[in-house]
Amino acid sequence: MRRWPRKIWPRSLAWRIYLSEAAAIAAAVLVLPLATVNLLDQTIDKQQQALLAEQANRIAGQLAPNGQGVRVILAQPWRTVYASAFDGRAYLVVDGHGNVLARSPGSAGISTAAIPRSRAPEPFKDRRFIGWSRPVLAGGTALWVVVLQNEETSGAIIDDIARNFVWRDVALLIALLLLIPVAGAIFISRLSHGVRRAADQAAAMGPDAPGLRIDRTGLPEEVAQMASVTNDLVDRLEKSLSEHRAFIANVAHELLTPLATFRLRLDALDSASSKAQLEQSITRISHVVAQLRDLAELELVLETSERFDLNEVTIATIEACAPAIYDADHTVELHAAGPPVWVSGRRVLIELAIRNLIENAVRHTPAATHIRVEVLPEGGFVVDDNGPGLEPEIYEKIRKRFWSTDQSRGKGGGLGLGLSIIDRICQVHGGLFSIGSSPDGGTRCRVQIS
Repeated sequence: MRRWPRKIWPRSLAWRIYLSEAAAIAAAVLVLPLATVNLLDQTIDKQQQALLAEQANRIAGQLAPNGQGVRVILAQPWRTVYASAFDGRAYLVVDGHGNVLARSPGSAGISTAAIPRSRAPEPFKDRRFIGWSRPVLAGGTALWVVVLQNEETSGAIIDDIARNFVWRDVALLIALLLLIPVAGAIFISRLSHGVRRAADQAAAMGPDAPGLRIDRTGLPEEVAQMASVTNDLVDRLEKSLSEHRAFIANVAHELLTPLATFRLRLDALDSASSKAQLEQSITRISHVVAQLRDLAELELVLETSERFDLNEVTIATIEACAPAIYDADHTVELHAAGPPVWVSGRRVLIELAIRNLIENAVRHTPAATHIRVEVLPEGGFVVDDNGPGLEPEIYEKIRKRFWSTDQSRGKGGGLGLGLSIIDRICQVHGGLFSIGSSPDGGTRCRVQIS
């Protein structure tokens, strides 16, 4: 099956219908007049042939021998009709050699050579004449009665009338055809409105709008079936996602108590080397558990947002992270905007994003690294460090879930969830998260809240 080229055939269903209608109407406008005129000509020819055949039969019944010729005896009103020839009608009687034995006025312009003389009645046409030739026996002699119609006389107006009528009829029909796209456009517009509404509802589905489904009201049956299937799929996905969230939260919660117990028992160990090694392992596991907990909390997105001062949130978060920063032999600096920076969103998630960026800078830079946090007046924040930095080719990779710069899961390794959590928080707030190089030579992470 031949396919339309993509550049010619539009992707829009409405435009496909419009083009199909336009093509059908254009074909009708071109073909219909020609077909109608041709059909009308054939009908007129058949009607005229039938009339001429009837008149030829009438004349054949009125032949009488007259010496070497014949005489046509016609009753009124036909005698007057053929005598005057006002409407272009005439007749001839010829023999097998083409000799004219009898004729009426108006037949002088016909060539006897053009008259067929066959054993069966036959129509013919010669220049301006159409005629009918009928064989007949008169006194044992084969003759042919020929009835003619001159199409150029003032009386022969049937063709002109018919053609004028058909062109007016075709013009009216074309006007009606042109109304079809108008009616179609109104119908398609209403149909497209329902489809666009369903598309908008489908686009709005997500963690921010749990329970939102496509409304089938007013949709065509074919589209309504797709909407039902989509709704069922979203139901299953939401159920699966809910179970997934609950599982992660339960795992993170169940691991907190054993980890706390391990930390208490570490104090009873006498071996400093064993104690340091176990502390390192517990710290790594604790970090993984914390990331799992953050991930579970993030996916349980609240439907409502609040308005808060980003300066205040940033200061509170840095104060909470300060002990861990200094324990790792790092320093931290805050550049807050002067007036309050009011933003709308989910405060707990913004705190989580700031904390994750600071902890990420602490964990993946050497001791004595300086961390600088700046609150942006337009609503956002930047976390810079003067560490070794990252290769530009991995800027996008490290934002993906479960991708980590420490592929070996070595010291201080994690699940690679930290930056992916921040990226998700930015998506929830309609913001942007970017990673680049810091002016100090390290890494810069920028969060812009919409």
